[in-house]
Amino acid sequence: MSDNSINTKKDLILNYRRIEVLMYIMNHMKNVKICEYNALMNKIKENVKLFMPSSKMIKIGIEKLIQDGYLQRSTENINILQYVP
Repeated sequence: MSDNSINTKKDLILNYRRIEVLMYIMNHMKNVKICEYNALMNKIKENVKLFMPSSKMIKIGIEKLIQDGYLQRSTENINILQYVP
């Protein structure tokens, strides 16, 4: 195998993991509507079974969903996340 194909496979795996983290964040937030940041981090780490997502990966996922308009931070407490229907 060439280094290029190994890098491509690693990129595919990393991309799959990012998508899975986003999926778990959205599923949880759709169910609870409002969640504290650390509670969401812990819930995602509990639910993802195929790999152990890093805190950084989860944080990036949360920030992406905020930028895309699916989640928002509470105006009263920035540690509270709200699902945007």
